[in-house]
Amino acid sequence: MEKNNEQSKPKRRYKKRTKKVTSTEAVLSGTTKEVKEIPMYDPYTGEPNPHYEELTGKPNPLLPPKRLTIDSVATESRKELFGLPIVHKKVQIEPSKDFLDVKTNTRFLVVFPSEFGIEPFQIKSITRPTLTINKKSFLCFKYERTDISESHIEFIDYLLDGIGINPKISGLMNKEFDLIIQTLNPNDDIVEEMFLDDCHITKINFSSLRYGDNSLMTTTISIQPKSFSLI
Repeated sequence: MEKNNEQSKPKRRYKKRTKKVTSTEAVLSGTTKEVKEIPMYDPYTGEPNPHYEELTGKPNPLLPPKRLTIDSVATESRKELFGLPIVHKKVQIEPSKDFLDVKTNTRFLVVFPSEFGIEPFQIKSITRPTLTINKKSFLCFKYERTDISESHIEFIDYLLDGIGINPKISGLMNKEFDLIIQTLNPNDDIVEEMFLDDCHITKINFSSLRYGDNSLMTTTISIQPKSFSLI
């Protein structure tokens, strides 16, 4: 039985090539010096050598540059990233005189009149009203009218002293009341107040009930203010 004389294909691997470099000392001594060269690509496939940087200490020009991340910066024993300090591989972003803060949608309080017993933490979300300024003219007279849209408030039905939010909302029906929307900074200081005066409820939407649903019960109301001010 004849043996198979076909040679197996060589394994794909990165070989260190050497080239002879003649230096001044080598010329004087009559010898040559061999320098090892790491290939930037696989000689069989032409793909970039992923171990080039590990073997040479230099990035492979054939590979895309690495993205700058907090982990890569922290491993280089750097203390800052874009001027912000790095602590435990996290950028410390805290309000300071050198850092501009922004208002976020999560820092707010809605204040109802105390007589209704509605606490700010019972409010899940609020849609602030939209102001529409209409400019009209009649004969030689020009005038402006500002229309204020409805505001929608969603309550979480917490039980405080055994009383839910719905009985408190029913106390607002057929009554006019004032409402304050406060915007806070990270230190819980009030940076903006929106006053909605002479509001009245136009719609109440109770959440649906169904077995197998353990989500929080909510109630949403729509209110229509008559006047608006912002400070």
